[in-house]
Amino acid sequence: MIDTKSGLVLLSTGQFAALCGIKKDTLFHYDHIGLLKPYRVTENGYRYYTTIELNRFHSITVLQDAGLSLEEIKAFLAKEDPYSLMPLFSQMQQVLREKAHKYARLAAQVENTLAEMEQAKALPFFAPRVEKMAACKLAAIRTNDDKLSDAARTEIIGQYYRYCMNNEMRADFFRGGIILKEHIESPITDGDYLDYLCIRLDPQLEYDDAYVLSQNPYKEKIEIEKPAATYACINCPGGLTKTLLAIKTLQKYIKEQGLSIVGDCYEFEISGTFAVESETSCVKQIEIQVEQH
Repeated sequence: MIDTKSGLVLLSTGQFAALCGIKKDTLFHYDHIGLLKPYRVTENGYRYYTTIELNRFHSITVLQDAGLSLEEIKAFLAKEDPYSLMPLFSQMQQVLREKAHKYARLAAQVENTLAEMEQAKALPFFAPRVEKMAACKLAAIRTNDDKLSDAARTEIIGQYYRYCMNNEMRADFFRGGIILKEHIESPITDGDYLDYLCIRLDPQLEYDDAYVLSQNPYKEKIEIEKPAATYACINCPGGLTKTLLAIKTLQKYIKEQGLSIVGDCYEFEISGTFAVESETSCVKQIEIQVEQH
């Protein structure tokens, strides 16, 4: 319908609501509180809107995204002073940048997880192999040491947890561990065998180390590097029994192949990020740094 006086296209309440992607009840509420009035109301009570109201509706949605209440939006639109909103929009700009940063990290995490899961699908379980691997960055904290009291261990894990949260690595919190060379050379018989908890870091991303391990008695950096080297590797299902069997199988393979253990052992969950109910749902890869005799 065309308004004969203004030449504007008139939209019914239903048409305008559909155009805005909202319910008609929302328009009725906006009209009731004086936030968004229709362009015309006929004698029989029909409401009609135009592109003028569409512009106002767009302003309302932007201000809602900026965190304003409907009453605050109404007051601002009554003043029509855009400069009064400069501090608010500056704050909104910062929030949007933080969200973009967060989603970039999440996208990288999903991409890495998918790549690891594709690799895990193609590898048989309990089949040892030797691979040359590039260096990679890790976030790691030492947790298994008789020198640590329960309170100190709890504090260290808490700082590590805050580091992970601060860097948007919620799903990756307990995805890896390190066994020191002097321990992997001995038989491992129980579940308390990891000297470090660790996470692989994306080389393309910067990480905030504001949560340094100031209370760590070892004064170690949380970000370390797994060296480029030759590794004996094995894949296995999750769960303690299967993991201990895989480590034992890999130790035997290293000895049979005439290899020497020259570095630490790294254990990573490949597809266990969302295996919340059962650790046996995940796939692990174990890597021990070796060289030929």
